[in-house]
Amino acid sequence: MDGALTGLAARTGETGAGRQAASLAAFFEPATIAVVGATDQPGKLGTTVMRALIEGPYAGRVVPVNPRRDVLFGLDVAAGLADIQGNVDLVFVCVGDAAVPDVLRACADRRVAAVVVLNATLGPAEETGALLDTLRAAGTRVIGPNCMGVYSSNSGVSWTPRAAFDKDGGLGLVSHSGGMAQDLLLSASARGLGVSVAASLGNCCDVDEVDVVEYLTEDERTGAIGMYLEGTSRGPALLAAIASASATKPVVCMKGGRDSAAAEAVATHTGRIAGDYRVWEGLLRQAGAYFVNSPEELLDCLALVGSEFVDGPLCFVGNGGGASVLLSDLAAAGRLPLARLADDLIARLEGAVGVPSSRGGAIWDIPLNFLLANDGDGASLLAGELSRDAGVGRLVLHLNLTSFANQDNAEDEVRKLVRRLREATRTGNRVLVLRTDGSAPVNALRAIAIEEAGEEGDLPCFNSIESLMQALTTVARHRSVRAGEGADVGP
Repeated sequence: MDGALTGLAARTGETGAGRQAASLAAFFEPATIAVVGATDQPGKLGTTVMRALIEGPYAGRVVPVNPRRDVLFGLDVAAGLADIQGNVDLVFVCVGDAAVPDVLRACADRRVAAVVVLNATLGPAEETGALLDTLRAAGTRVIGPNCMGVYSSNSGVSWTPRAAFDKDGGLGLVSHSGGMAQDLLLSASARGLGVSVAASLGNCCDVDEVDVVEYLTEDERTGAIGMYLEGTSRGPALLAAIASASATKPVVCMKGGRDSAAAEAVATHTGRIAGDYRVWEGLLRQAGAYFVNSPEELLDCLALVGSEFVDGPLCFVGNGGGASVLLSDLAAAGRLPLARLADDLIARLEGAVGVPSSRGGAIWDIPLNFLLANDGDGASLLAGELSRDAGVGRLVLHLNLTSFANQDNAEDEVRKLVRRLREATRTGNRVLVLRTDGSAPVNALRAIAIEEAGEEGDLPCFNSIESLMQALTTVARHRSVRAGEGADVGP
């Protein structure tokens, strides 16, 4: 492993692992934020950041900075950073590239603790080195350039007004790509997965993925870490940080730049050196990270590793006849065990609900009219019995929401059924798969189901049976390897 690490370091320009991350608290828990380049013009970065701060739950002081305006969004505007009274903890830089160096020098003069540069560059390349030296001497940490910024559910800081805030959220997200950070943040919220902290790092002129992983490792609110990486300039330090983090909380990684064309795109995107994809995969796994191949799989694995739904034989209950064949095939492909219920229990449940099972009681295809009958009495009885049976390690509840769309009072029916299933299966060993056809009405039903699933308990939600089974296979393979049993799970 040491040789592999040295090789990765040589290819990625490692200059030593002795650099320690300074406190990043000012990025995520600032008392005063200045937005340089603040405006109210539609489509401008300064407008988006201002809206995110004043429309969200952030309760600290926000100071717009623009020499050509007196008032913005009802707030007094400062002409420059030097004109702001009191401390400034965090500065968002939303000006043109040519103006960035002067703004950063002003941040150093004020000894601002944290700066986010959303612009594509720090200004002329020949000035960058001296500029960064000035900032370091002042104790100023910088995220960016070419990034989206930072998010904290606790403080209410965000780069987007579309963000949701769940103070109980425990997912920490780190991304080199701003677009990927946005997708992961919003997708996690849409699925009911609360995010504690998110950082879009861009070109990593100062703060990098190592620093943020170290911060999240110590952050008590963060229970699991998700990462989208495009490269690194500190290979051994990154792997050491992930190994340290994974000793106390799960780390799930996705790597961009799988082939030579993708690696070239990475270098163009954020200036990172991608390195060999297979080397990355092997080293990240050795460091203790779960390794995934898509944003959806990343969120799926984060949902699983933070729950009790990780071990034991599987049992499936839901509507849609084709699902049983698909489930059987996917379980076999992933070498995931199916539950085998006692014959007398199968007979009793089949008699009680009037619906036959298959695969030894592991798969129950339930017609929609039965799911909804008597306010879901039969469905909740079946799910409850299965969730408590010693032979069922994990119960998958799956609903084809497209079938619900033509029902009278479809929204009420979905809300009522999910509530009954959640209340009947309060054992921690169940998840809910919500299948849709992508249409707006059905997606609206999905949002209602996710909201109800998150009430008074933790019922993790997934987008499809296929994605759930892939995530289960990934988690099982990871645990098998970590236990020294070899990768004897899945293809």
